[in-house]
This record gives sequence, C-alpha cells and structure tokens, in this order.
Amino acid sequence: MQKLTLNVLLSLIIQSKVTGKGMTSNGRLFVMLMEIIADHNNKNLTSEENILNKFNNEVTHHDAYRKLERFLSRFIRTGQGYPYDLFSFEDFEDITKYSRFLHRMRSFVDIVIDESKRDSLVYTLLEIMRLDISITTIRYGMEDIPKERIIGSFAHPKKICIEALLLGLLYHVHKNPNAVECINLLEVDEKRVFRVVRYKNDFSLELNIPIDLMENIHENAKNQKSAKMKYQLELKCDSRVISEFPNTENVFIYGSGGAGKSTLLKSLLCDKNTVNFYFPLYSYNFEIHKNFSTDSCHILLQILLKYHYQYEYQTYDALIANEGETAVLQQLTELEKMLISAPVSSKPSYTLLLDGVNEVPSNIQISFISELESICSKWQNVRIIISGRIIPDYDVLRSIKHIEISGLSDTELECVLAENNIVLQSENLKEILKNPLFLNMYLDSKRDETPINTMGEILDNYFMNLKYTAPENSILTFLVKYALPFAVKDMFFIAFGTTLSRAELLKAIDNAFDFYLLNEQVYQNFIAPKKYNKKALLECRAKTDLVELLINNTGLLQVSESTPHILNFAHQYYRDYFGARYVLNMIAAIEKAYEYNGAEKAEMYGEMGLTDVWYGGFSCCESDEVYRLIGEICGDYMNINGNFRSTVLDTLIDSVRNYESYRTTENIIKTMSIVRNKVICDVDFSGLKLPVFMNDGISFSDNGKFPCSFSGCYVFDWNCYNLNFKNCDFTGAKFETAEYRHILYKQMAII
Repeated sequence: MQKLTLNVLLSLIIQSKVTGKGMTSNGRLFVMLMEIIADHNNKNLTSEENILNKFNNEVTHHDAYRKLERFLSRFIRTGQGYPYDLFSFEDFEDITKYSRFLHRMRSFVDIVIDESKRDSLVYTLLEIMRLDISITTIRYGMEDIPKERIIGSFAHPKKICIEALLLGLLYHVHKNPNAVECINLLEVDEKRVFRVVRYKNDFSLELNIPIDLMENIHENAKNQKSAKMKYQLELKCDSRVISEFPNTENVFIYGSGGAGKSTLLKSLLCDKNTVNFYFPLYSYNFEIHKNFSTDSCHILLQILLKYHYQYEYQTYDALIANEGETAVLQQLTELEKMLISAPVSSKPSYTLLLDGVNEVPSNIQISFISELESICSKWQNVRIIISGRIIPDYDVLRSIKHIEISGLSDTELECVLAENNIVLQSENLKEILKNPLFLNMYLDSKRDETPINTMGEILDNYFMNLKYTAPENSILTFLVKYALPFAVKDMFFIAFGTTLSRAELLKAIDNAFDFYLLNEQVYQNFIAPKKYNKKALLECRAKTDLVELLINNTGLLQVSESTPHILNFAHQYYRDYFGARYVLNMIAAIEKAYEYNGAEKAEMYGEMGLTDVWYGGFSCCESDEVYRLIGEICGDYMNINGNFRSTVLDTLIDSVRNYESYRTTENIIKTMSIVRNKVICDVDFSGLKLPVFMNDGISFSDNGKFPCSFSGCYVFDWNCYNLNFKNCDFTGAKFETAEYRHILYKQMAII
C-alpha cells in the first residue's frame, strides 16, 4: 500500500523542479526546503549551515553539498539513514507565526517548481494522501484538518494552495518517519477534484471554492487531452484536395472506418481559440425533461454533466437529486443562453464535436437528427463538426460543408513504407494501407511468407500474433482470442447494440471458459495443443477481475465517460473482427473436438448459434461487414477465376449437409457472395436445405462455367428471383411447390 514518506515527497518535488541551465541542484533544493520549516537551533551558524551541519561538519560549502548530494541519492532510493531526531519544528507549530512560513514556501515554489508540472505534483500528493490510511489529519493553514476536507469531488472541486499543502506534508513526513519505494509523478486525469492556487493572502487557504458555471465549463474543456495526428491525411472537399481544415463553417467529416475521423476530431481539442465539447455518439440517448424543454436536450444536458460536473452524476435524475432541480434548471438555462447568444466576434466561441453518427442507435437516429436541427437553428455561438462513415440523407447534414478523409496520400504512404523497408507489389494492399488503422496494424504485425491482401487478413494476423506472449500473459491472449468473440456474438444476437455492459462482458468470459476449458472434448482436442494451462487460467479467473484486465491492458475496449459500466470497442473494425472470429473459432473448435461424431458435431453447431443467422441487428451494411471479414480471413475471397480451393466454409457445409441447415447455408451463401462479387462457383451445396432468403443478383456459375451442385437439395420459394443457376445441377432436388420448380427451371433455361 502506498505511503507518504520523506523520501517519496523529496522525490516528487525533485521530479517537479525546473530543469535546464541554472536549475537548482538536489542538495540545494533540500536545504532550501528545510530552511523554510526547521528550527534554527545553532544561532552561531547561518540557516543554511544549520541544515548542512546535521549531515557533516565540512568546512567548505562545496564539500558539504557534495556529501549531502551523495546522501540524498541513497536516501531517496532507500529511505534509510535520515537524522529525523536532529530536526525540530517548534516555530512552525506556533500558529501565530504561520504566515511567515507560507511566504518562505512561496519563494521556494517560485524558484524551484516548474509551473507545467505543478498540477501533476499536487495530483500525485493528493492521490498518495487518499491511499495512505496512516494519514488522518494534515496541517493546512493554521489548523490540523481531516484529510477528507482536502479531497474534493468532480462536482465540487477543492481549491488547493500548493504552499500550504507542501508545508503540511513536509511537517507530516518528519513527524512520521517511514521508508517506502518512490513513485513517479502521475499524469493529471482530465477529470479534476482540485484547482491549484498560489498563496497571496489568507483567502488563498480557503478550500471551498465558489464554482462559476461557465468558468468551470471552460476550465474543464481546456483540460481535455487532445490527440496527435501521426500521419498527414489527405482531405478532399467537392472531390478536390484541400490543404487546411476549414476553421469557421459547420462540417461533416466522412470516410471509411479507420481513416482517422475520430483522431482528427480529437486533435481539434487543442485549439485554444475556441471552447471544445467532444461527444462520441454511440452513447446518444433521446431525452426530454419537460420542466426545461419539450424537445430532446441530450447534448445540452451532456455539456453540463461532462464539463461542469465531470460526470459525477450520470443522469438528469441523479443530478437534480443531489444538486436540486431549481439549481440545475438555472444552470441549463444559463448554459443554453450562452450557446444561443450571438458570438462576440465573427467566429463562434464554442465548437461541438460529434463523433460517429453511424453509431447512433438506429431506433433513435431520427431523434438525434431532430435535436441537431434544433441546435443548428438556435445555437448561434456554436460551430458543429460531425463525423461518420457515410453522410446520412437528411437536410440538416446535406446543408453543411462535407470533408472527405481519403487516408494517406500516395507520397505519405511511400515515405512510411520506405522508412520501414517495405516494398509492396499488391495495389489493393496499398489502397488498404492508406487507412491509418490498417497501416499501423500492418506495421505492428508479424510479416512472414503468409500472403496478406485484405483487411480481414491484416486484422487476423495482428490479433492472432499478439504481443501478449509471455507465460504470465496467457490469460490475456485467451481472453482476446476466445472471450471477446463471445462478447461480440452476444452484442449482435442479444443486445443488438454497439455497446455492452461490464456484466455482459463478464458473462461472455464465463461462456468462453465453459466452452473452451470446461468442455473436456474441446479443451483436450483444441485448446490444450495450443499450450494453454487450464489450471492456471481457472485460478486466474477466480482471483482476477478479468473485465478490468481487458480494459487496462489491451486498448481494445473503452469505458463510457457518462456511464462507466458501459463499454464499447475502441474501433468498429475491432468489434466486427471479433464477430467474424467467433464463427471461425467455432468451426475450428467443433470440427476438431467432434471430428468422428457427425450427429454430435451438428448438435454443437446448433447449440453455439451457427445454424441460426450469424449476424444481424445492426444496419444491413454493418452486418455485411462481419460476413466480409469471415470470407477474407478464411481465404474464400480467392475462389475466383477458376482457382478454387476448399475453405472452412466448405468444411461447415459438409458437417451440416444432412441436418436442419438452411440458415447455415444462408450464412455461407451470403459470405461467399460478398467476397466473390456475387459469383459463386464450384461449390457443392448438394443435400442441403437451401435458405428461404437469398440476396438479389447472385450467380451460381460463371456464365455456365464452374457451376455449383444443388442435387438432392430442398428448395423453398425464394423471396427474390434475380438469381442465375446456369448449368447448375438440381438432380433429385425437392421443391416446396411445383409452380416454383417451374419458375426456377425456366430461369435455368431447362424448359
């Protein structure tokens, strides 16, 4: 458990000091600190000599400081050997003299502490205080106060005087000798429970600060961490390349997944000329609070919750229960008035960054558009920048400037590849690598003789050759490769949403353990050969919060700011990949575990969901993306132009050929049609129950060449007739109706 000790305090102050030419040495820094607070015991010596004399009796200051530097180097590392008994603090304990110590500490902070590191120093000290159970009170100002009084909240941050805090803690660590390992300065979280102030007068010591609404919103927005653009992206407006991002108009940024839309939006947070409000739209909700508004007011409420209360309260109901409805309505009114008012200059004072319009839940997309129309018509003091994969067909979105992110330029990509000594022959792969997401994954992946031509193969190569390869991280590889696919399957099948709760993820992890480890046939035949230790994994399951392990160590999952129990994948392609991987994992595991028992194998396929629709519930376009990745990863996309080879999709066909399988066949045909450009050749569908639903425009031969076989199939009345079966074999096929058989045979030119 972390404790606050003298060596820890000195280490943190040293890490916070001004560096470079003329910086204060560690020995001088220590003497300056102790001159502030320690009693001047020997009146025959200067205050500086009083401190140095406690460590040695060298005649010259140079030698004394040299020895002190050596001592401090050991002490900060070990915490051992400090002469606590030689220091006294009677003057400091006399509260009538306290202000003189504050003035001295102010001079120290002026000279020593780097202003850019000041907040990190205070944040780290507050965190250690919070965790150190031995600290119950601290000398702050002219009294000892409970430490809880100095630990603020997001809703009501404390005003911390750095001089008073350092004095109190310096006194505390001398009165409570101890030794622990040092820690590094912590990076200040975007959410703050404190404001650092400098000592000017007694008012500076007042912990409680009056919170001005707009000032607090501006301050918290300013503290947001922006993203850095790793690559120079090519931007186009009206199909023309532009050199600069527009800085005045409302803008819709569109581009393929992974093109850099979110990174671009987050990079705009560094613009100090405007107050930036950033919201990912996957968490959008339709909200009407009649006491304030009869229209949806989700975005306005989120500005208040995020930038004033820092999500201390996650809902309107929780907010008014704690702060009072009257106060909240006044704040919403004041905030809206500021956003509606005409800008002081020609440029609006605020920018609203709305990320991922395609991730707004489909059932409330109309509500979002309605709220957006209201914002565009009323909020004069706000510029709006929205991102999405495509531009939805709504008037409010058609009326603003459209900027396309087309990825890296040819020149930029060539430079990156050259820097990494990569020469590509495939033009298709070059186009894919213009996408920053896939370029980064490709550069970070194992690149051997295995050909990589598609997005699916890049994703699979990256995730199946993870860098979590150390034995102690086998739990992470297991969770990523086998548990996350279960989570995505549940997202599609059960939740039909773009997010999942921690409880849902934990359930998915349990399902993965049950299937892969506790099913002995699957474990022995599929998992054990991969060198996973069942006992170690089960022990880790019992002792470790596996959800937190995934969140904190993989970068694949993000915690919702507004609702911390809700998670979403850091990128939609990650979600889609693990959805595809679930299907491929199931085929591989079931085929291996039940190799010699066809009936049990087919039963397991049904139990694990592969004889039902694999994916749906999102938009048709999004579910198609998962099917495309399945076809790319298993290599079915290469089955064109007469070069045909068997894949796991053919293996699955063989396994369910004589069972209730029309939904399985539907999934397989959909996958093949997407990756083979709707021309499916040389596939043996014989003996299957063909699906009721078939996509339009599929050909089952290449204009009569390489026809598929449907002999012995059971054929339903398909919901579309735009299919091509030229030269396909329907020998022995059974048709639901004679009329439909006649229609089909006519299409096949048999009659």
